[in-house]
Amino acid sequence: MEELVKVTSSEEKAEEFLREKGILKTFTRCPKCDSKRLGRVRRNFYKCYNCKREFSVRSGSILERTRVSFRKFVLLVKLFILRSSCKQSLQRVRAFLQHNF
Repeated sequence: MEELVKVTSSEEKAEEFLREKGILKTFTRCPKCDSKRLGRVRRNFYKCYNCKREFSVRSGSILERTRVSFRKFVLLVKLFILRSSCKQSLQRVRAFLQHNF
């Protein structure tokens, strides 16, 4: 649980954890035109300076069309691994968030 607290202490740390585990991609090329001319333009968004397309850090992942925060996703997966019921999981997440944030 201590590792979980560290990983979910910030959205950036949770994003880094998900990237290390292969859930989020590390973009080195544009998914549309394959250019290497990329930059981070906003939090959670990249821009290709070749085709001008913007895309999310979530692109190509299970989180692509979701709005759940990286922190909450990590917590939910951990609770799923612990095989908690939905009600127990919700209670644990609420207690954890109130205690730590």
